[in-house]
Formats: sequence, structure tokens, C-alpha cells
Amino acid sequence: PAARTTGALRNAGLDAATGRYVLVLGSGERLQKHACRNLWQAGETSRADLIAGRWSRIADESGKEREPSWQGELFARSRTLSRFTEAPELVVRDALVTGFCLRREAARRHGLRYEEDLAHGEILFGPIAAASVGRIALVRRLIVTGRAVPDRARDLVALVEAHRRVANTLVARGLPELREEREKAFHRDHLVPLVR
Repeated sequence: PAARTTGALRNAGLDAATGRYVLVLGSGERLQKHACRNLWQAGETSRADLIAGRWSRIADESGKEREPSWQGELFARSRTLSRFTEAPELVVRDALVTGFCLRREAARRHGLRYEEDLAHGEILFGPIAAASVGRIALVRRLIVTGRAVPDRARDLVALVEAHRRVANTLVARGLPELREEREKAFHRDHLVPLVR
């Protein structure tokens, strides 16, 4: 049998899910204590379809964890948004690569799926989910640790393709200004570290 892509495996998980909410973790990622409770409470209180919190990644060979600096402002306080455009950093940065859950019914209603031909499909899935659903709840708590930093030199083509698809999604939704902001953030977050 052919090897299944990460996107195909994640879609199989979405299809098999039976709970009220769906949360997808990447390889090596770990939920913080009470993460599910924090997301669930925020979802039930706010009636949001997407609930997101902070995440950290392994910063170096020593295994130290570090949160991206831009998360501080985005998740400074818990809040509910009517639309993702009230917090554009959700799609301008890679805020929704992990650390969020979706109401299962909303994922099905909007036909949300991971792109099976995309190596970094998590980069595209989060912004599409945020743009598709209505209400979004942000929680200030740390939800996921252990996210691996992509090997930018090895994965550059795949990262650029994922970014391009997010940018195209923003333009298709009439948000060219967010596409421009995403371009700048992509250069800062993914290209500048390559030349350091």
C-alpha cells in the first residue's frame, strides 16, 4: 500500500472524531496539563467554533522551549472574536499551526480538510479554519509544547508553498492587506533565520 501523507492521516482523524471538539497534534507535541479543559471551557462559554491558545517550540539542541515572541500580544488576554480579522495575527503569523481545537460540527459544516499534497499542511489548515468559522475564542494559557522548529533549509520549498497557499486564500477572501502582512512575517520568521 502507498504511504499515507501527514495530511491524509490528519483527515482520517477528523473523519473518525466523535467528540464535540477536535484537536490535532503534530509529532512530538504535548498537551499541557489542563489544556483540554481550558479549551473546552472557553468553547462552551463563548460558543466559539475555533478555540486557540499559546504554543511553544523546541528552540535549540538543548531542548529548551520557547514561545514565538509575537504570541505575547495576541494571547495577552482571553477574549472572543466575531471574525478572525479582529486578530489578524492569527493568519499573518503561524499562530494556528497547533494549540487550537475546532468544534467538530463546524469542521464538517465548512468541509475543513488538510491538504494531502502539502508537506506543511498545518500552516494552511489553521488560517482556512479561522476564515471559515464565525466566532473564535482565544485563551491566554499555554496549550501545546514540544513543537519542532522546521528545518528551514531542508523544508524551504514546502514552507514557501504553504505560505503561498495561505496568501492566495487571503486574497480570495478580499484581504490583500493581510496577504502583504503575511509576506513580511514570513520573511522575518522563516527567511531571515536562514541567513543568520
